[in-house]
Amino acid sequence: MKISYLLDTDWIIDYLNDKEPISSKIEEIRDESLCISIISLAELYEGVLNSKNPESSENLLLGF
Repeated sequence: MKISYLLDTDWIIDYLNDKEPISSKIEEIRDESLCISIISLAELYEGVLNSKNPESSENLLLGF
């Protein structure tokens, strides 16, 4: 049975900022089904739009 993980916004931000132990845990489960809610996506884009470099921040998010 394949497990799905719903990632919280804080976990995604920590992963994008390469914070441990979150980065390692997401790398460990990345072959599983990772999901985010529409709320988390909106929160992440709010952060992108309010960042010092929105283009770079969006590229980082899209790479995720």
